[in-house]
Amino acid sequence: MKNLIILLACLTIPLQSFSFPVDYFQRTLHQKIVQKGKKPVLVLDLDESTVHSAKRKTMSYIKAIEQNRSALSTLWPHETEIAFRTFTYSGEKTIRGLSNQYDSLELFAKMGVHNQDFIKKLDSLMISIYLSSDFIYLDSPYRGILELLNQVSLLKGKVYFVSSRFEASQMSATAENLKAKHLTSAFTHSYLVMRKTDETSISFKTRAFRDIRLQLSDTDTVLMVVENEPENLNAMIDNFPDAIPVFVQGAVLNTTVNINPSASVIYTRDFARE
Repeated sequence: MKNLIILLACLTIPLQSFSFPVDYFQRTLHQKIVQKGKKPVLVLDLDESTVHSAKRKTMSYIKAIEQNRSALSTLWPHETEIAFRTFTYSGEKTIRGLSNQYDSLELFAKMGVHNQDFIKKLDSLMISIYLSSDFIYLDSPYRGILELLNQVSLLKGKVYFVSSRFEASQMSATAENLKAKHLTSAFTHSYLVMRKTDETSISFKTRAFRDIRLQLSDTDTVLMVVENEPENLNAMIDNFPDAIPVFVQGAVLNTTVNINPSASVIYTRDFARE
């Protein structure tokens, strides 16, 4: 009876919460896929959508400081020491505790560091490491995502990971880590799509979603799409209007874009059953 009440709640109120409605996902999987003899397809973003990259970012900051410590300490000795100590002892916890994990000013304010010249310089040093293959092996799956992937793989479904990571420098390490963390190992058909060096994130995502839509067979049904950037989720909704749209809260680069208000979006922090 309790499960029935939860399920009815998911179907009668807007799907906006901080927990993922697993019952709703399973019911939709049964209705759209099992009963109709279709093959389920998932289209998923990676960073801060299905995998945590806070540990990779932490190690990128540490490496950036270690490689440039003399120059940084000459100009900003106090800030350099605080940043290095914080990232070394509590970097991942600090990043994951932010209201927006992509907000550098919020991150350094948590440390008591407010010098914007220092923040801008360290961020520029960090990002070149973060966007390389270094430390990708540290990325870990969000709670509950492996269970959902397993349900889809048992039905001979497909998964597309569409990431704005760069194909030239990050593809190999990303594919290895997805397999090592069991995000793709259960699938006969899994695809990793990443952007070219000269593409913006939104232009790449729009192109990739369109290409995936055109590749699907008559027996394929896109069941769910997952993103943490509003403009990318909107592009997903445009290309896969019948899929369950999921917005993973906690890390947004472009805060000026709103999610399509006409879409029944699930807002969540992860994919675990609460």
